[in-house]
Amino acid sequence: MSPTNRSAESVNRLTTVPSVAIVGAPTNTLDILDDILRRHSVTAVQLPEKRILYMVAELRAGERWTTPAPLLFLFDLLTPFRYDWRDILRRLRHEDQNVPLVVLADSPAPRTIDDAMRAGADELLYEPELSFPNLVWQRIGGLIDLAKPSDANSPEVSTRHTATHPTSPTLSIAAPDLRAPSGRLDATKIAKRLGVPIARLAAVVGVSRQALSQTPDSIGIQHALDDIAHTLDVLDKSLQPDDQQKWLRTSRVDLDRKTPLDTIMGGGADAVARMLESAREVE
Repeated sequence: MSPTNRSAESVNRLTTVPSVAIVGAPTNTLDILDDILRRHSVTAVQLPEKRILYMVAELRAGERWTTPAPLLFLFDLLTPFRYDWRDILRRLRHEDQNVPLVVLADSPAPRTIDDAMRAGADELLYEPELSFPNLVWQRIGGLIDLAKPSDANSPEVSTRHTATHPTSPTLSIAAPDLRAPSGRLDATKIAKRLGVPIARLAAVVGVSRQALSQTPDSIGIQHALDDIAHTLDVLDKSLQPDDQQKWLRTSRVDLDRKTPLDTIMGGGADAVARMLESAREVE
């Protein structure tokens, strides 16, 4: 099917089913994501750059979109944009604070992460991750579920929830000191920061010690490392380096008398981060 026909078909699908809009020139990303999303009763549609600019202009003019709003916009950077994708994303975020925005890049380069975060994106996906359907859904499924209208049968799908959508720790922190040359989070660096053997961290992320040692920046473990990296970032903002190890190994009433380290290694990194953030707010 030609790119023109694919775009026309996408516009038709946009009016009939809950959808994720892929912004950019047509690539095989549409077919890959459509296959993943259909398992969750969502479809992928292609939106050319000019069409998304028209949609943003409609919002700026206070007009209702002529078609139902997509549940999520994914900016596909695997092919060059004619216009500045950062500017388009920034405009869309300015006009709709609650619309989920995702950037798809070829690799997790710190510059791309920083650009996406500054423009207002909620999440980043990388080309190799498209081979892992469960990982893709882990990254964007929560954003899609939050964007769905409260009445799934209602035709008024352009009305969004007013609740703030969650932001991925991947975009909350660039964490250059925790990343491998590939740009992905490095488990060996995270283990060293925590002061634990790599074997202990391997148990947390669900792989063998040998596998983690051989590929500490594996794509498959990035989601599991996100919360830990975010917690370490909050810890850096809360305590001096010399005080961090002692704090991690001191039991806390807020954590059911467990140490922050044991809580993190037990899968509760987000609870430790919230406790640190709450303490910072009180100060």
